Parts: sequence; C-alpha cells; structure tokens
Amino acid sequence: MAAWRSALAADPRRGASWLQLGLAAARSGDTDTALAAWTRAADLAPRDPVPWLGLARLALDQGRVADARVAVDAARVRAASADARVTSLAVEVTARGG
Repeated sequence: MAAWRSALAADPRRGASWLQLGLAAARSGDTDTALAAWTRAADLAPRDPVPWLGLARLALDQGRVADARVAVDAARVRAASADARVTSLAVEVTARGG
C-alpha cells in the first residue's frame, strides 16, 4: 500500500492508483481504506466499472447485500454489455438475496 500512497502523493488525480490502493487495502483487510480508495477512483473515472466492482465485492463480503446491488448496477451501466465480471458478481448478489 505504501507504493500506491506514494504514487498518489505525487498525483492524487490518477484514478488507476486509487484503484490499486483499494485492491491492496482490501487484500490486507483494511476495508475502510479500500472503500475510500474505490469511492475516489469512481469519482475520478465516472465511466469506469472497475471501482464499482470493487465496491460491490467489498459490500458483499461485509454482508451489505443492498449496497452490493447498487454498486453492481452502477458497474453494469458503465460496463460493456457482456462484461463477465459484472454478470458473475450480479449473480452472486442475487443469490444472496439482493
């Protein structure tokens, strides 16, 4: 995470660095940082579905199924029509009651 924080200190408007920080944070169990990083990435790249996929996965892992559904729907709007990542996560959210 230190490398991504350093990259962001140099260029805080780089959405890809926020995405990577979120991924590193999620892998290390720092869900607060992951949430903040992916939210910032979504703000910086409003047409990119990837931050929304991260937010959906995080919400689902935390049992926040309704939030996961909102994030999956946001990803779907931004993704290519047959994006397997969105479809797969949408199926999982639906299976959990969302």
